[in-house]
Amino acid sequence: MPVSELLSNSWYETPNIHLCTIRDFVALCDAIGTNIERSVTLDRHGRPFSLDPRGGLANMLAEQGVFVLSGTSSEAKAR
Repeated sequence: MPVSELLSNSWYETPNIHLCTIRDFVALCDAIGTNIERSVTLDRHGRPFSLDPRGGLANMLAEQGVFVLSGTSSEAKAR
């Protein structure tokens, strides 16, 4: 979700419902050092299809994303 003058908080800090895009969720995982082990994107009927969650098509075509996460990524450990 874009941050603007009217919406000045990131999606995960807003007092409202926490809507986010797949790209927002991937960026949050990167920011907090959570490793994405697997991901599946779902179409509007709940059928899976293969799209890279870091790519632009996942945001445009997928209705939902399902993620398998694990603790801290190796990049975050190195920091």
